[in-house]
Amino acid sequence: MLIADKKMWQQLMCLIVSCNYNNKLHILSDRLDDVHVTTVLNPPFVALKPNSEKMIGNDKYEGFVPDMLKKLTQILGVNFSINLVKDGKYGKCNHGNCTGMIGEVKRGKADLAIADITISPLRVLNVDFSQPFMTGGITTLVKNPEPNIRTVEDLIANGYRFLSYCCGSTERFFRTSKVSLHERIANNLVKVDSNSEGVDRVLNSDEKLAMLIEESSAKWHASQDCSLKVVGESMNSVGYGIGMAKGIAVKTAEGVFEVRTLIDHAILQMKYDSTLELLESKWWPKKC
Repeated sequence: MLIADKKMWQQLMCLIVSCNYNNKLHILSDRLDDVHVTTVLNPPFVALKPNSEKMIGNDKYEGFVPDMLKKLTQILGVNFSINLVKDGKYGKCNHGNCTGMIGEVKRGKADLAIADITISPLRVLNVDFSQPFMTGGITTLVKNPEPNIRTVEDLIANGYRFLSYCCGSTERFFRTSKVSLHERIANNLVKVDSNSEGVDRVLNSDEKLAMLIEESSAKWHASQDCSLKVVGESMNSVGYGIGMAKGIAVKTAEGVFEVRTLIDHAILQMKYDSTLELLESKWWPKKC
């Protein structure tokens, strides 16, 4: 047996027989009941219900993610508790130190991270991801664009400034891309503290502003206010996955599995039985 293989199996067996690992995840086995999920408010993925202050637990939340968790409970036989990430961030990593949901999962403060979290190259060095439960890409959201504006190049030519959420994969994509168009956007980029703040500025400012936002969020905002339009095609291709600590495994009645394998199984089942498609239709209605 190779040394690397031997070490991997030692770690795997240590997880099963209750060795003291900081990132040990006690889920999906016969002894477990509740899984701590970290997430962030970003409708329609996760939103607070009206009068949520009078509610407790998962009942406070609505959206694509809470509905998906109900289905995951049916498939995997465990309960999930929804908790908002402490710093309100998705997660940046620098030399192994991560913020946001990614950091909470890596440090063992949460079992799973579930939101519109992009599976990015840097993040996969720090946590494991399931296969994507949704795919999309970065697009541009504008208020009442003129008929001659059909592409991102048209926005640049007409003097638009670009907004981007300060602390996620979208801004990082433009800051690191070597594509000429993306570099031009990066040179004219204004950071905002949330997608909602950026969309509010697009709606209420007299300036020519365009919000760089992932396709799923752009379509939802455009469905809520018909003055908002998506301009141009998606500028990249991304997937949203469920994040978890690296290398975790559990013992079930069927044998020993990586947690990622079991989550992948559940996502595939939701794809096969059209659950994810139906949830998208529910939370992204075509109103305009």
